[in-house]
Amino acid sequence: ADNHLFEFIYSKGISPQKFFYPTNVKVETIADTHDKKYVQVHFELPFSKRLSVYYSLWKEDGIIRMSSTFSKLVEKDKESLHLAVGTGKNGTLTYGKDGTALDFQTSRLPGSNADFICTSNMFKMNYGQHTACIYSPQLNLVEVGNIVNEEQVNGAKVWKEKTTDLSKMYLYLFNNYWHTNYKAYQEGFFSYNIDFWME
Repeated sequence: ADNHLFEFIYSKGISPQKFFYPTNVKVETIADTHDKKYVQVHFELPFSKRLSVYYSLWKEDGIIRMSSTFSKLVEKDKESLHLAVGTGKNGTLTYGKDGTALDFQTSRLPGSNADFICTSNMFKMNYGQHTACIYSPQLNLVEVGNIVNEEQVNGAKVWKEKTTDLSKMYLYLFNNYWHTNYKAYQEGFFSYNIDFWME
């Protein structure tokens, strides 16, 4: 799993212990020219019989765009879908606009939540001489280091106040964990884009 740049992970229940990974995966190269490459991937997960992911690589710029669509089935039991991003190598994490970007380890207030970051701009994972840049405007909530365990202790969720694992980030695609005043399932059409490049 550590060798995968993007990895879909579906979880049942509120503790991240029972995971489901894509099945019936079909990969098709649509085009491969001197300046770009297009690859289409179809697969299944328990909440959808057909997920489509379209990868576009601009070779000169080194930018990969992942565009994904799927129709989600009704599920009232606790569930979540995450997209792991990263190389599995530990490093540093910054996020926000260039010039005003925050450093995950040094910019947070003491005692603040270390489970998530939230940004409508890019986040960057630096591994020594290499920096992976991820821009996901439709997926603003990012789990840091691992998938969050939503189980409660004595009736309350206990949030991490620090983490040293910055090897992978997990984009939160959806969940139905939290008690709210709207329906407990999220069926329907999903669509989003993610841009990835190295600096």
